Amino acid sequence: MFIALIAYIAGILLARYISIPLWITLAATMVIMVIYWRYYRYSISLLYAFMAILLTGFIAAEINKPHATLPKDSLVEMIIDVTSTPAQREGYSRADGKIVQWRGEDDTRSANDKVVLWLRTDSIHAGDRVSIWGKLRDDISKHDEYNTLMHNREYVGSVAIGRSNIISIERNRTSTLHIRATDKLSQYRRDSNAHAIMQTMVTGSRHAMTPQLRDDYTKTGLAHLLAVSGLHLGIVYMVVITLLMPLGFIYRGHLIADLLTIIFIWIFAVMSGLSAPIIRAAIMVSILQLSKVLCREYVSVNSLCATLLIMLIYRPSYLYDISFELSALAVAGIVLWGTPLLRRIKSSKWIVRYLASSIVIGTMATLWTLPIVSHTFGYITLASIALTPVVILFTYAIVFFGLAALMMPHPISQYLAMVSQWAAEFQNSVVSYVARWESISIEYSLSTEGVAICYIVIAIISTIILVVPRRKRDKELIYIEPV
Repeated sequence: MFIALIAYIAGILLARYISIPLWITLAATMVIMVIYWRYYRYSISLLYAFMAILLTGFIAAEINKPHATLPKDSLVEMIIDVTSTPAQREGYSRADGKIVQWRGEDDTRSANDKVVLWLRTDSIHAGDRVSIWGKLRDDISKHDEYNTLMHNREYVGSVAIGRSNIISIERNRTSTLHIRATDKLSQYRRDSNAHAIMQTMVTGSRHAMTPQLRDDYTKTGLAHLLAVSGLHLGIVYMVVITLLMPLGFIYRGHLIADLLTIIFIWIFAVMSGLSAPIIRAAIMVSILQLSKVLCREYVSVNSLCATLLIMLIYRPSYLYDISFELSALAVAGIVLWGTPLLRRIKSSKWIVRYLASSIVIGTMATLWTLPIVSHTFGYITLASIALTPVVILFTYAIVFFGLAALMMPHPISQYLAMVSQWAAEFQNSVVSYVARWESISIEYSLSTEGVAICYIVIAIISTIILVVPRRKRDKELIYIEPV
């Protein structure tokens, strides 16, 4: 599974730099697959399988490359669905949108073009359907690297919207579970920064976060707590299996509990916005529950590789999503390096196990994500290793009471949201205090070549960790003591 994942990723990356007619690629893939089936009993067949999967990744990336259905830099009437809550910037707002229809000179045409919206008005909200006169610009930003990155993420361009070019607005035209959850928590604003953290960690909506708050979490290495991912899903998972525990006392009740757990996990994933980290975590939990239903062994490495492969098959552009990259690397570090270390920790005291597991997991996740964090954000910090055991207690409270506020009716939800924001205030205080230390982080941006070298070294070390113990076990199995 790991080799298949590497081959597929290589194909996606290859499509970024070269362009080959699709029919040629399809023909080459078919020929290689025929050769593979002809020689599948021989070792050389592995090479053909690798090449076939690589070309499959190349084809998927080519098919999913964004192509605008309407002419660029031409003034047309268009209808846009606002798919995210506008985030405030200096003098304007930014949101994601989707062009669903546009009118040319002769007729009206349907579209499905993902765009970045630059808003010069406060009258537009998530879920609105906006009709405007405007132009689709190819450039999303002034920076070429950012433009390339956003095009790789399937954005076809950007659209500017102001009061002067708006024709009409339909309110809550595309309301979703995620938007409803965000709107409900927006009613319980106690402190602006605390409310922003609660919204971010429960619903995945970062629109209310200030630049200073983002910078504090980045400097302390705790930005991963803001992404709704496996940590947050783990809290939901523990609550769900606890509530469904009585089903284990009835016939086949454990099967019902496992299937209901999968359903509730995906409801939470949809509510939190279906970001790449939460999808990754939800698929892995689903595989875990299905392995219980089918009475099969759950192997974390295979589950992670299968999950990433499924996500990239569905949307190759996930490979260029920083949240997908950080989530995959952090989990890989925990599974490959953290799990063997945790198995060596044997203590009857829960406080020792908690501190040890928090430090080990935090250390492995930090080490594996450090190169790409330095390359993307320009910071190197190891403070999260020491902060994680403390801050994560507040994280549990924020997520637990925030989710309870969503599920309970008013006025109970108001008090639960208040408790969640109290925990967020304490967490923000700790993060802001540590972020003011001058030596907490180093401003250093690692080059692309440096990132590649770091992960080559990590791959070599991981191979040694996986191979050496296995060979040692094999020798112990075949060893026969002489008479």
